[in-house]
Amino acid sequence: MNQSVSLRVFGTSSKVITRPVSVARGQRLPLGELDAASLRDVSGVIGDYRISLEQGAVVPLTDTDGAYYIWDNDSPLHTPVFENEFQLEAATLNRPAVERIAGESYLVMQPEFHVRFNTATHSARLGEIRLVESERFITLKNGDSLIISDTQEVGAPVLYLQHKEDQVILRQETDLQLQGTDREYFFCESVSQRIPEQVNGVEVSSVTVLERFSSYFMQQVMSAPEQSIWVPVCAPVAWGWSIRVGRRFDQEWDILRRKLMLPTVGHEGWEMPTWRSNLVLSATEYF
Repeated sequence: MNQSVSLRVFGTSSKVITRPVSVARGQRLPLGELDAASLRDVSGVIGDYRISLEQGAVVPLTDTDGAYYIWDNDSPLHTPVFENEFQLEAATLNRPAVERIAGESYLVMQPEFHVRFNTATHSARLGEIRLVESERFITLKNGDSLIISDTQEVGAPVLYLQHKEDQVILRQETDLQLQGTDREYFFCESVSQRIPEQVNGVEVSSVTVLERFSSYFMQQVMSAPEQSIWVPVCAPVAWGWSIRVGRRFDQEWDILRRKLMLPTVGHEGWEMPTWRSNLVLSATEYF
């Protein structure tokens, strides 16, 4: 027997919205006989979600596209008996370190998220959208400071990119996990900053990094004929670091100051990550 869920919406006219319970969050749903005004006040319903390196935006519902999406697990239109289940089993930050990579020194920090994903109802893949508020700068031996990155002018978190050639929006994207399977994943992509020996012939005294990250774990279910949008599977996880690297008495680089913000799951519920810039656009030639 086909099951469905119905919601009566009151406005200028009263309408009943009905959809199958098997619909997953993020799947494209036709408006049919409805209009955008009937769904505009329903929480967790949007017109689209568009992401690029420069912008992540939730698109308001209109009649033009003839479709809508449910993204929030608390939406009154999302009442499945069973759903794909995401569990954050453990989250930590490994100790920051100075490492030599290809002959150069780098400050490296590695978050580690151990998750379990059960695709009870739909085949799907996981990925992470990582936003950041960043301030990085170099202090030279002569006392001058050079900005590496600064997102304060943007006034909001930006899309994290590891380097200037980085084109990845969904980080650590998994392969498609088939329906009815249970898997564990470790999301542990590190963050790094190169430590130059000198800049314009002046010796570098220290490198300072102050950053707060938000990791959004996202799901995209397999859907045909239209592709589904990415939607969150848990509240955003905040973490960060305040680090200064300088020279020891033997002139080797070492961490002189360390303050870590351990991963914390947000208490405001699920959110769709949005941004209007990225870290490379907020960086200088020293990034």
